[in-house]
Amino acid sequence: TLQQLETEFKNLKLEQERIVCESTETETQFKMASQRKLIGKLRETKRGIKKSEKLITTISNLLLAVQTMVYKVPEVQIVLLALGASPTRPQHVYEIHFANKGSVPLGVQKPSAGKKARADVLSKKIIRALISNGAGCAGSYSGPTKLFLLIKAPASISLPEAFLPKRDFTYSRKVNPFRVHITSCYGNEEDDRSNQFYQADMTIDMDSQNANPHSNDII
Repeated sequence: TLQQLETEFKNLKLEQERIVCESTETETQFKMASQRKLIGKLRETKRGIKKSEKLITTISNLLLAVQTMVYKVPEVQIVLLALGASPTRPQHVYEIHFANKGSVPLGVQKPSAGKKARADVLSKKIIRALISNGAGCAGSYSGPTKLFLLIKAPASISLPEAFLPKRDFTYSRKVNPFRVHITSCYGNEEDDRSNQFYQADMTIDMDSQNANPHSNDII
């Protein structure tokens, strides 16, 4: 999770400070070989800090983009993650389809602790399902890999900043996407069932047929 990455990043920073302090205090006592070993460890720690910082920034920006779009679009239908050199010719595609039952509450609402817990459980189920179906396995592709976030939404909405329209978007039919279907249930505001959030009606669709429906308004 992002919190775990942030904790790991802080630990790396503390390790760097410890190594620098140790090197300064005992520099005259170290032999040349020990100094080289310490310098190598410091260099490795700095590389780890740089990678962690880049990963944390990327994940934070991705979460912010999804959150912004959810606030702008009351009913998100599909969230698509494409990995590859371009969104039209990706190496891997992950689709999350949402189907709502009942009336969907409009506007921004502060999520309750129960909803956050259920969302966490749901995210873990999705990750386990993807991994069990082979998601994330290394392939023969060695070119540049980028992560593209696309969200299916009505063409009439006002686009948030940093989102660009892609009308009638399709990607290469050679790609067999990983699909996750999620059914969310909402009750009335007065009903306790209004706390129902992304219930367990979830399936994995590995079929590539009709994988690229036309007339999709993706942003």
